[in-house]
Amino acid sequence: MMNKTVDDFHMRRLRQLKLVIILVASIVFGALEFYHTLGGRPLVENPILYWLVGMGITLVVIEGAFRAVMKLQERLQKEVYERRRSEEALRSETDKLRILADGLAGMGIGIDIVGRDHRILDQNRILSERFGDCIGGVCYERYFGRKGPCDPCLVIKALESGTVQSSEFLSPDGRTYESLSAPLADSRLNGHADRAIQVVRDITERKKSEEQLARAKQLEKLDEMRSVLLASVSHELRTPLTSIKGLASTLIQPDVKWDHDTEQDFLRTIAQESDRLAQIVSDLIDMTQLEAGIMRVRKAPVRITVIVDHLKNQLESLACNHQLEVHIPPDLPIVDGDEVRIGQVIINLVSNATAYSDKGTTITLAAKTIDNEIVVSVADEGVGIPDDHLTKVFDRFYRMEEGAKRRRGGSGLGLSISKGITEAHGGRIWVQSQPGQGATFSFSLPVIGGA
Repeated sequence: MMNKTVDDFHMRRLRQLKLVIILVASIVFGALEFYHTLGGRPLVENPILYWLVGMGITLVVIEGAFRAVMKLQERLQKEVYERRRSEEALRSETDKLRILADGLAGMGIGIDIVGRDHRILDQNRILSERFGDCIGGVCYERYFGRKGPCDPCLVIKALESGTVQSSEFLSPDGRTYESLSAPLADSRLNGHADRAIQVVRDITERKKSEEQLARAKQLEKLDEMRSVLLASVSHELRTPLTSIKGLASTLIQPDVKWDHDTEQDFLRTIAQESDRLAQIVSDLIDMTQLEAGIMRVRKAPVRITVIVDHLKNQLESLACNHQLEVHIPPDLPIVDGDEVRIGQVIINLVSNATAYSDKGTTITLAAKTIDNEIVVSVADEGVGIPDDHLTKVFDRFYRMEEGAKRRRGGSGLGLSISKGITEAHGGRIWVQSQPGQGATFSFSLPVIGGA
């Protein structure tokens, strides 16, 4: 009501000014004509027409000026009205934020308003109690106890992206806080908000609980692994030990005389079971070293052809019941690797192929250069691997027993150890398979001088 009264007052003053200007112009034109007429030199032959024309022009100019002033006043009034409405909305939002901030303070949650220059414009009681009165100060000085913003700045990221940004930080007293920053919708300037609201809460206890839960899960996983290890090792060790013990006891029976061929057969079996036992123990040692990060990989320039040549007798022994085909080009690039460990990977893959493919089927060992890597693959014609097992075959103690009869014993660690050795060389290992169509295990090694 008061604003309307003020506007009416200004309108009356403008109309009065308009009348005064018209009156002054009329007097001026009349006085000018009267002066020239008394001097015997009239301006025009018809003074009345002169006066009417002059007054008409004056009225047009005054009316145009009046309308321009009216439009300017309307625009100024509109801008003043919008500004007042924005200020009232801002005060309303500020009051709401202050009420919300005071309410959240009772829950131990801090809220502050931060400008684009990182300075704190307002803060609630909980932040004042924990960090002191920081209004006008730089938020990162309060949080981190040092000057200057972090990089990248969380507040600036929130203002520029228009999205909520979050981070965690340690306060000078060693407590952990979570900070959420979001732009204020009522602070837009040139398409970007110039102020952000930050919600700060103490998550020290929650982090401690999460760490305790993570440790509990690790212990639970460790217990589970220990159970699996004990079950696997006890079974795998018992089988060769039982065989060795039984055959050795039979050979030393004083009341039984065995012929030479039978004794040799018993001794060969004892030797094979001893080798099997030694392999299980070796796998356990390798896995322990991998998990502890102490497995030694003695790298040196070496060719895959040389490694395979050194493994020739061992490969033929492993695949004695299969047709082993080797396709290794002699001109493959040199790799920087541990000859013994890379050979161990090849042996493990061929051994796995013989375990899950029928006698007489073909096992193919091949290698080729792809980009800056040498890819070695072992393909079999066995039972294949279902899709839901492909991501598990490199897990420790994993065996694909479902749908496939176990062909031979072992620790269940060969593929997992192969994965660790390959990754220690900067390579990778994977498998491609379809159920009933065999499987192809491949691993890559970077060549020397490759990009």
